[in-house]
Amino acid sequence: MESEKPKKSERGQWATSIGFVMAAAGAAIGLGNVWKFPYLAAKFGGGTFLFAYILMLLFLGIPVLITEMVLGRRGKLDPVGTYSKLSGGSKFWRSVGYVAIAVNFIVLSFYAVVGGWITHYMFRYITGGIKGDIVGYFGSFVSNPYAPLLWHAIFMGVTIYIVAKGVSGGIEKASNILMPTLFVLFIVLVIRAVTLPGALEGIKYYLMPDFSELTGTTFLMAMGQVFFSLNIGAGCTMTYASYLSENENIPKLANIVPIMDFLAAFLAGMIIIPSVFAFGLDPAAGPPLLFITMPHVFEKMPLGALFGFIFFVLMLFAALTSAISMLEVNTAFLVDNYKIDRKKQR
Repeated sequence: MESEKPKKSERGQWATSIGFVMAAAGAAIGLGNVWKFPYLAAKFGGGTFLFAYILMLLFLGIPVLITEMVLGRRGKLDPVGTYSKLSGGSKFWRSVGYVAIAVNFIVLSFYAVVGGWITHYMFRYITGGIKGDIVGYFGSFVSNPYAPLLWHAIFMGVTIYIVAKGVSGGIEKASNILMPTLFVLFIVLVIRAVTLPGALEGIKYYLMPDFSELTGTTFLMAMGQVFFSLNIGAGCTMTYASYLSENENIPKLANIVPIMDFLAAFLAGMIIIPSVFAFGLDPAAGPPLLFITMPHVFEKMPLGALFGFIFFVLMLFAALTSAISMLEVNTAFLVDNYKIDRKKQR
């Protein structure tokens, strides 16, 4: 028992239940909520997709999330260690854990690039936003050989700093600030979006389902979005749950996290869909939605630079909390398997 105490100290533990909820919600709430969800909702019938998404969340998302939390707390290790421990040393299940480690590393590589773009746009809106050739501006920025690397480094520097501070001292403290602020920004932008002239048609489209358009494809896309949004199978929730004490009520916590995740996605839709309807724009997928379509919206609305800044701060917080969780999965793997002191990784 004496030898186990330092190991537990190295891994860390959540100081409070709310700290875990905020961190787990932050891991779930990311670019999938504020970027992909509004696009899918706009493409697959607005309220029709929203209805299918809620069903998939209730009957698939929450049960699977509870399972991941149970496995994480039971294993008390990173995904590789947890799968190996709970399967009795099975090489197959240990390899599943390695897949989770690799997936988080690869996805973080993509996230960090986009996070750098978002950081740049946030600072750009401090100086008055983007006017004129918005398409050309984005193209020249991403094709620049140095600028994206600089902003990528800034984004990853913040992410690494928070993770290096530890579970309760870094991730939990940051999440307790970032998540409430995120929802305040959501509310501010929703109020601005729904009060735009012409936004009513977008609101109706988003909130009123047309069940005649409900198809198997709609449910399939909704299911995929639920798994993507909640980070199911990626090991983030499992890793975060490994820091939970035995006294925590997992079903209760597992219900709060999806509710917060859904609210973030729903509010993102309430921002983007009414806005693009109001100005007759297309909620295209990929980079054009965030870096071309939304800047066009902000260019046309009153106080557009201010609301553009708020929007990209929101986007930055969403990307940052998810990036932290992905980096933590890899950090936990190093701590658990190679006994590397987290503090020495700074």
